[in-house]
Amino acid sequence: MTLLSAMLTFLLPGAIVASALLAMTIRPGRGGATRMEEPRRVPGLLRRLIPGVVFVLAFWPADIALNQWHELWPTDGTRRYLAAAVGAGVCACIHAASGRRVVAALLRAGLGAAVAWGVLAPLPDQYAPLPLLVWLAAVTGLWLAAAGEALDLAGGRLPRGAVCAALTLAAAGMAPGLFESGYAGGAQLAGTLGAMMAGAAAALLLLARSTPDLRGANTVWLALLAALLLVTYGYQDVPAWWSLPIAAAAPLGALAGLPMKRRWLRFAAPVLAAGLIGSGATLAVFGATAQDSDEPYYGS
Repeated sequence: MTLLSAMLTFLLPGAIVASALLAMTIRPGRGGATRMEEPRRVPGLLRRLIPGVVFVLAFWPADIALNQWHELWPTDGTRRYLAAAVGAGVCACIHAASGRRVVAALLRAGLGAAVAWGVLAPLPDQYAPLPLLVWLAAVTGLWLAAAGEALDLAGGRLPRGAVCAALTLAAAGMAPGLFESGYAGGAQLAGTLGAMMAGAAAALLLLARSTPDLRGANTVWLALLAALLLVTYGYQDVPAWWSLPIAAAAPLGALAGLPMKRRWLRFAAPVLAAGLIGSGATLAVFGATAQDSDEPYYGS
């Protein structure tokens, strides 16, 4: 990986997210100075709308680093990440405008099904027959709706930045497993997902008055994770297929902080749980690889 590619993949997405979320709390004062905006004065619609759009824009440089410039809907299903991000951004804007949980759930369910279908439909029938496509679309839709609701719930009840930090560790934990599965680009994109959430966590922790609503960002992040895991499943020879459901469960580790009473545990528990689950997916891959290497004809 070149320095430019590393900047586009990791540094720039994190910086875009952090700077945009921080900018939401600053407004011009008298005499050209700037001062922090009081949370109650930040318009509710903007707090819900901007983060989802920012996550789409932050992902764009990473997609360029991996796939170069391309049309929004390429024929190759492995290059449809940007389309998934844009579709998720549209859904995020719609449920941000509505402000209703049921609308968010329905949009996420439809989005998950569309991502699964869009990513896997180009596969030949022997690899992705219609019943399998329907089943994966339904499961992905239900997962995205449930995981999105879980992150929304945790984000509203846990200390500032806890969910973002948890998702950062979840992505970092699963990245080595994707690389070991032979999908270096997938490990690269997992790093992008971690970098974007790290930028969001930094923004939330640096400024006590930073009050963006990250429900739309959760939608975009989960849609990209779904696309990543589906591409890995459909187009890579994964040593341990069960590592992918484990990776999909990693965001749910954010719920681990809800039963905790002490504030530091409410922050640490989701971060630790999500990181461990994501790392569990990697351990499953490495374990399967080690087991295969003991076979007498492995690699021959």
